Amino acid sequence: QACWDQDISNSLFPRDRNSSSAQMLRFSWNGQRPDVVSGTLVLLLSSLWLLLLSPLVSSLPLPSAAAAEGLDDCLNVEVPGYKGGDRQCFGTDELGMVCGWDGEPEEAYCELSTGGLQVCARRRGGGRCKPANNQPVTTKKHDREGEL
Repeated sequence: QACWDQDISNSLFPRDRNSSSAQMLRFSWNGQRPDVVSGTLVLLLSSLWLLLLSPLVSSLPLPSAAAAEGLDDCLNVEVPGYKGGDRQCFGTDELGMVCGWDGEPEEAYCELSTGGLQVCARRRGGGRCKPANNQPVTTKKHDREGEL
């Protein structure tokens, strides 16, 4: 402890080791090593900070899968092999034509997928996909009618 007191006094008050400030510093550390004292102080301040912020943080909405899904998402609703070619689109179909669920809220339309194939799709919020977001994702290999 004597070495510590002398070291801290020399580094902070090199000219006057016996000043009242140096004595106060020795008293305030109460004989503890500086890394222990500063670590404890940091821990206490961090805990206080978290306690003060926790009500604010808890009131924030948390991200979820539903939040990541927007009403304007263009969904691939194609049903391969559906009777009569309904609920699917082919390369010969006109873009924007109704491809399934005719007249129902789930009505879907032919859109061009990210891979360049025609896909039966609808907007998550209902209706035709908006132009800024009208490229549904598909895993199908081709859009030829009669071939699966």
